[in-house]
Amino acid sequence: MKTTLLRFCALLISATAASASFAAGPVGVGYIKLGLTKEAVEKGVDDGNIKLLEPLRASRQTGSYRPGPGEQWFTGRAELASKTRLNLSLKFQDDVLEYISVDLSTTAIRNMLKGDIEEKYGPGNVIDSREEKQCLYRNGSNFKVKSGEVNTDWIEKREPDETIRTRYSEFAIKDCPSDLRAGSIEIPPMFFLKIERMKKDKPAGLF
Repeated sequence: MKTTLLRFCALLISATAASASFAAGPVGVGYIKLGLTKEAVEKGVDDGNIKLLEPLRASRQTGSYRPGPGEQWFTGRAELASKTRLNLSLKFQDDVLEYISVDLSTTAIRNMLKGDIEEKYGPGNVIDSREEKQCLYRNGSNFKVKSGEVNTDWIEKREPDETIRTRYSEFAIKDCPSDLRAGSIEIPPMFFLKIERMKKDKPAGLF
């Protein structure tokens, strides 16, 4: 199992051809790298490490989010040489891959993957945006719960107006119970690895 996980971690592709110590973060998982077209992703590369199990499926974004012009979202299932399966979410802008999200629902893979990234690119920048809530009760009991997201970022600068951000995210919801005997109310945390190309908006001007 350990060998399998290490092989999966090795699928992360460095943002430069130089040694990992000079890179700031990955730009893809296996051959699925930022900058590819949808056709190239589906055609794949027989590298023996990772493959798509089926054509990508169009995906609708939920909530209030509305895709912009030329923006398309797809989901897909990938399989490693070990037969371990991954759920992917991909965003293409004008048929160019700009965002990759990997569902890290397996604890062993999640821990090994984050550890491998930290070993190659350092600890990253931790951003804790969780909100804290105080739980108070008539019998004097009190404690705090936290809900929200904790992100760890690795940033690779490519051009003056472009960066590639790799983000390891943990999202959890906790609330105060109405009855202390029931314990805190919480939803099991969700984990994701996101790799995306980010561009700065150019200032408006006449020319």
